[in-house]
Amino acid sequence: MSGSVGVASINQAWSDTMKTKAAMKAQRRFVNQLAWATTALLTSALWAIAAALPDTVEQNFAEVGEAVARLLQSGDTAGFAKELAPSIADWRAAISTNRVTKGNNPLGPDFQKSLDQQGHNLEASAKRLLAKAAELKLDFARAQITAKPKPLRVLGSARYLDVQEENETLPSAQELEFVLTVEPTARAKEPERLRGEYTLKLHTLLHFPGGWRCAEGARWVAFPSGVADEKTQRELAIAGRAAAYQGITQADDPALARFGEGLVRFVRTRDLKVFEDEALLSLDAANEDRIELLEAARRVTEQMDRFGLDFADAAVHVKNVAFQSLFPRAGQGEIEGVEGNQLTVSFAVQSSRKSKTGASLSGDYALSATEAVRKDNRWRLTGKIQWAQFPAGVLDEKAAAELAFENYVAEDFWAVNCGACQQSLQEMQKYHEQHPAWKDRVEVVPISIDDSLKAARDHLTKHGWTNTFNVWAGSGGWQSAPAKAFRVTGIPICYVIDSRGVIAEAGLTPLLDTPEIVNGLLK
Repeated sequence: MSGSVGVASINQAWSDTMKTKAAMKAQRRFVNQLAWATTALLTSALWAIAAALPDTVEQNFAEVGEAVARLLQSGDTAGFAKELAPSIADWRAAISTNRVTKGNNPLGPDFQKSLDQQGHNLEASAKRLLAKAAELKLDFARAQITAKPKPLRVLGSARYLDVQEENETLPSAQELEFVLTVEPTARAKEPERLRGEYTLKLHTLLHFPGGWRCAEGARWVAFPSGVADEKTQRELAIAGRAAAYQGITQADDPALARFGEGLVRFVRTRDLKVFEDEALLSLDAANEDRIELLEAARRVTEQMDRFGLDFADAAVHVKNVAFQSLFPRAGQGEIEGVEGNQLTVSFAVQSSRKSKTGASLSGDYALSATEAVRKDNRWRLTGKIQWAQFPAGVLDEKAAAELAFENYVAEDFWAVNCGACQQSLQEMQKYHEQHPAWKDRVEVVPISIDDSLKAARDHLTKHGWTNTFNVWAGSGGWQSAPAKAFRVTGIPICYVIDSRGVIAEAGLTPLLDTPEIVNGLLK
């Protein structure tokens, strides 16, 4: 059914095809895949270096906790971001002396823009912390707060290619959790309700000579018993799953259950107005994305007509609605704007009618879509809807073949100055010629993590490497969205994503037989 196989091996690439609207949409889809398909398998790539924490590092954890406590007591979000967001001074203190000697300046204007964005993200997350506290009527200004960090399971080690030499790294932590013990003062309102242990997490931390810095933001994890209502607890759980790129089901989010019911109502009625009301964002009628989503929905109804699927008088029961993974697109802890990937809506039909094959319509069906977004406490599609499952016998062989949407993707990360990447990238130019069965089913997508589009494009043009769908990861290099999502710290490394959008295989590119893996998935 619908899906993509992806091979991601760190290589820098971008071709002139990326100037087209379709190519830009494809790039967005690939970046989204990179963002949600990672988690456990990729965690080992960045956070696998276990080490005893030096005393200074543990002390700096305490300093981070004190900054959190000051934020809650003072409400100074700008001061919090200034104190904990990575600064250009932090990076200047960390840059290799060899890099400075060579005259290179990787800490230029583009790098500063990236740091500015990190500071903005951290401040925005701090505002969300305080907004939730205000919503729950928690007055931390009238309390003493002690922040104790939970022990790190693993101390990570991250290397930034443009800043550090091969033997240099920065201590890193994927997340850092604090338990905040709150003791109300005599002036506090409802002191017994305020008193207790609170938990929050900071995400993506690096240890510089000046201490720990946070690049991605903070979020609430838990409140004392009796403080948070059911809605807040549910939102905390969803935010936690988004932070870990995990999925949810209708049991986790009533809004997702309503979303599934709306989509099933659409296939029962075959009414595009129902689809618009239940599944689409409020966009201008001429919006191209909206038009494409409506065309996909119209195709679903046309297929029902051709196959003889009429559920108008059937008993239909939604069995499950689920996203394979979430992504905190709007920032850590933010529910509004969280992205859901690989939606599946499963439902059962009881009907006396038959399809055009003569088979009963009764049985289990499923719809799918690549992505959706949570807005105003509702889920809305941002990816095309399509059929994903039918009962046996309902479709004939021709119809079944038509619906076997196998559009596989091979994604490959690389960099111009990575010697080991060049051979892999050269070999990938021959993949489609060597494997005719990949036609219209497999996309080979080298993804550049170079600092600039021009560097990657010039390199590809020089070598004539244009037989792949070349993509630039965007500004930030190792801190770009795809590289961060995959926790990439070394190249070349390869990820094979199967038709469900799940990583089927990962490892160093020279050690993986990528064609064999992909061919196995295509069978």
